[in-house]
Amino acid sequence: MVELADYTDEVLTAFTKRFSENFLGFIFPVLMQYPITASDRRFFANCNVLRTHIKKIINERKQGMTGGLAVGDQKDIISMLVEDKTYKDNLDAICDEVIVMFIAGTKTVQGTTTNFIGQWINNEELRENFFKEVNPLIEKVKNDFVKDFTFEMTDDLEYVKCAYYETMRLDTPFSISSTSTVTKPCTINKIQMEPGTAFFVNMEAMHKDPVEWQKPYEFIPERFMPDSEYFLRPDGKKRNPLAFTPFLGGQRVCLGKTFAEITLKFTLPMYTYFFDFEYVK
Repeated sequence: MVELADYTDEVLTAFTKRFSENFLGFIFPVLMQYPITASDRRFFANCNVLRTHIKKIINERKQGMTGGLAVGDQKDIISMLVEDKTYKDNLDAICDEVIVMFIAGTKTVQGTTTNFIGQWINNEELRENFFKEVNPLIEKVKNDFVKDFTFEMTDDLEYVKCAYYETMRLDTPFSISSTSTVTKPCTINKIQMEPGTAFFVNMEAMHKDPVEWQKPYEFIPERFMPDSEYFLRPDGKKRNPLAFTPFLGGQRVCLGKTFAEITLKFTLPMYTYFFDFEYVK
């Protein structure tokens, strides 16, 4: 028996491996819908187990068997979806959104944490600025940070936010987006876009665009501070608001965005305060 989160992670790993090992799936995407090999059959079986378990949780919530209140009257994602008129009668859609939110939130946190620690080990200036902001706060809550480290305290961690933003810019958690399409015919940069035609957004390329970013391949957290010389484009103008979009934006902004950002504001200060990091030969 494994925890649901660990099981979901294993299924996601199998999913990405399936894509990387099945080149025919890129040429003929329709093939990805069918279990062709023995490992495919195991993958589909595990997907069914995962979805069945999540649907059971959703149904229990709908029937009032499990609680849905997180803090006061603030509801969690499942409670909001089962009450939403768009989703309440569509169990598969709710299941899809829950899985997507989990993947988007946890993989972003995992990747950003790993990449941040890599920068941390190599960057003395980052460590000094981080400690200057973080240590006084963690000193207050170190004896019981689960109880004493409150969400409101994270509002003042401006450098922490700039540091993980810069980590996400330089090492984007997901280099390209999932597939998107337009809802009506339109022309973008002289390219005719039709409904149903899939396209990707290349976040990694956007985050290193030399038109928008000064020294795009260098780690400079201050570029997200309005009073920094790096806050503007190389030509001195304001950056395009969409130049930094690790979570995309608009109505279909990543469901894991808030989860990821809040989590990093709690975890990175505690990692850096309580642990020392070094590379192992």
